[in-house]
Parts: sequence; C-alpha cells; structure tokens
Amino acid sequence: MADPKKIPISFNADGVRAILPNCPGKKTHTRRVIKPQPKSKHGPVPGDCISQSERRGIFSIRSEGEGVEQYENAVPFAKADAIEYWREESPYGEPGDILWVREPWQSMTSTVFMNGRFPVAYQATDARKEGHGPYEKVWHPPKDMPEWACRLWLKVASVRVEQVQDISEADAIAEGIGVSWSGAWRNYATTGKPRYILDPRKSFETLFDSIYASQEFGWDANPWVWVVEFEIENVGRR
Repeated sequence: MADPKKIPISFNADGVRAILPNCPGKKTHTRRVIKPQPKSKHGPVPGDCISQSERRGIFSIRSEGEGVEQYENAVPFAKADAIEYWREESPYGEPGDILWVREPWQSMTSTVFMNGRFPVAYQATDARKEGHGPYEKVWHPPKDMPEWACRLWLKVASVRVEQVQDISEADAIAEGIGVSWSGAWRNYATTGKPRYILDPRKSFETLFDSIYASQEFGWDANPWVWVVEFEIENVGRR
C-alpha cells in the first residue's frame, strides 16, 4: 500500500479557528472552486450530459441536435461518470492522504528553539500578541508558510465534486459557519445587517461570497467545487 501523500492546503485565520479542537461550530468540510471551471463552447457547464476533452481538466457539453464534429476530440459520458473522473483528478488527494495546513503566520526570529527552529506565531490563535515583544505587526500570507512551520495536519476522509448550490443544510454547518449562543448563524457579508441569520445555507452563501465573489466565482455563478471532508490528524509542529 502506497504511503499517504502530503498536500498543502491554505485556510484563513477564521477557517483555522473553526477546525481547531473545542470549536463550537466544528469545521470538517471545505469547498474549493475548480479552476479552470468545466466549460463548453457555450459557456460554463450547467447540463446533465458532459464530455471530456482530450486536454485534461477541460470539459464540454454535447447537447441534443448538435453535430458530433464540434466535439470530435471529446468522449461523451454521463454526468455521474464525469463527477467520478473529477474526483480522481482531485488536487486535494484521496481518502487517507494528509493535508498540511498553511495559515497566516510569522516567525519570531529574535529567539531560537533548542532544536534550531524558529518559534512560530499564528494569527488564528496569537492575534492579540501582534506587535508586542518579539511579535511583528504584519502576518505572512498562508501561501508563504513552509511545511516546517505547520502546526495543523488533516486526514482526507472523502473528496467529491458538486456545484456549490447543491450544498445541504448539514454540509453548510459542517463548513464551520459561525454560530451564536442563540443558535443563529453568522452573516459574513461585509455590509448590511443583521449580523446573524437563521438559515445555515444562507450563512454559508455569505461566507462563500466573501472569498470568491471578487473572483467572479460567487454563489450566484453556482461554480463547480471540490468538496473535501477531513478530520484532524495532528495538532502541533512536527
């Protein structure tokens, strides 16, 4: 049996806090937009009949009445088979693989551990220390975190593909959306009120838009996403 792959995955500070133990709204799922989106000559794929182009990762629709010559380099197959193909192409591995989490961080270079590694601070749990003592005022983005600084390791439980609006209420809660003491869900919209709303799917919609709307992959566009389910494998630097 092959050893599990180790794959980096980035989360912002809110996402990390939602994953860490003892979080009231435990995060066990993450949805990541497929890039590039499956598309045809007529725009993004919305249909039930999908074709796989010879170019990996690009898909097209073959609608009723269209000439086969338009898709001479494509092999038509059912939507369910296409979804299985996408799952196999997942950049987030397969069940049993390990995701090492990249998060906003900084290295405190004024001191050194006995083993020679720099101590690391994490915005998700150390934000109050920002600018005090050895802590800097600027956090490095997740993409710049090296593996040696990682303190959160996740094991992939499952990977699937769906359009974001297919999310169920239970899965929206599993995305770690914030919850108030009264049981209402956080509104992640940067403008407007209320701060909390009653529908968990609507809460996730505002969270998704806060990340992807500026990239033109917002909720209303209903993009195809990787759905990665995970569990904590280890907390602490290795």
